[in-house]
This record gives sequence, C-alpha cells and structure tokens, in this order.
Amino acid sequence: MNARIQKGLAAAALLALLAGPLSLAPAREASAERLRAFDGERSRRGVLISDEWMAQARVGGLPLNLRLTTPTGAVVAFMERLTDFGEEGMAFEMMADEWQDGLTLQFDQRALDVLARVGVTKLVLADENREVRARYDVQELMAIRALLELGDKEQLCIAGEDAPLMAINEDGVRRQVTR
Repeated sequence: MNARIQKGLAAAALLALLAGPLSLAPAREASAERLRAFDGERSRRGVLISDEWMAQARVGGLPLNLRLTTPTGAVVAFMERLTDFGEEGMAFEMMADEWQDGLTLQFDQRALDVLARVGVTKLVLADENREVRARYDVQELMAIRALLELGDKEQLCIAGEDAPLMAINEDGVRRQVTR
C-alpha cells in the first residue's frame, strides 16, 4: 500500500477516534457495558498475562510501554486480562484501580506490535467497578501513530474525545500533536 493511501486511512481512523464512540469520557448510561470479574485463568491462546496489579502491561512475560496515567503523569495501577472473541481476535482488558477524569492511555509502537502479534485486536479500558470506559482498535491506533509520524519509542497519549493527543519522546518530553 502506498504512503498516500496509508496516510488517508490513518487520517480517517484519527477522525473516527476523535469524533466517534471511542472515548475515555465516563460511561454514564445505565446500560453501560460491564466486564466480568477479573479472576480465573490468566492465559488465552497460549499467551500468559499477570494476575497482579500492574503499573505497566506485561504480555507473554514481556513488559510493554502500555500504561494508564493521570493528567499529571502519575501511573495508575490496573489489572489486565485477555478475552477471546473467536476468529476476530482477543481483547486486552485493563481495569483501573481508581478511575478519574482525564485518565490517559499511553503506549509506544512496540506495545502495539506485541499485542497484534499475539492476536489482540481491541484494547478495553474499565473503571474500578468494571464499567467499560473506552474501546480502541489496535489497527486504528497503529494507523494514528503512522499518520502522526511518531517514532517507534515515542509514546502516544490518548485522554478522551475532547482532549488533544499528546506524544512523549524518548527523553520524556511531552508535546501536543493535535488540537
């Protein structure tokens, strides 16, 4: 696929992310989706994940630059789980220890690559009551990173539909990449 088409697809994904139902804004509807309890088996399709509260994701024994952070940059602990939904792949679910407005999903290219390689197609974020707060498609996140021309080690930070996208470079410098 040529670069022009790839950038066009990435732009469409970015617009869908910013304007569509993918949001870190609290789910306030009574019919909000709720994840099942985070207990039981910690392996799906041969991929092992942790049963501990985590500061960063760990998939198949590999620590990943995939975190939840507060608006001030403090790391939020979370539980992780893989949920298999057939041929479509798996969801990587993250339940925050304590949800607060402005919570940010922060990740680099390697994290997305590892998730895709083990069959994860969706990222699902939930609050401490297991209420789903956001869903992201891994391929759309990759397309957004490509559109923004982020380096492999730069981390993309997504904090909701009304918040600008931020990037953190290898030196820890944060910059706004969208308005």
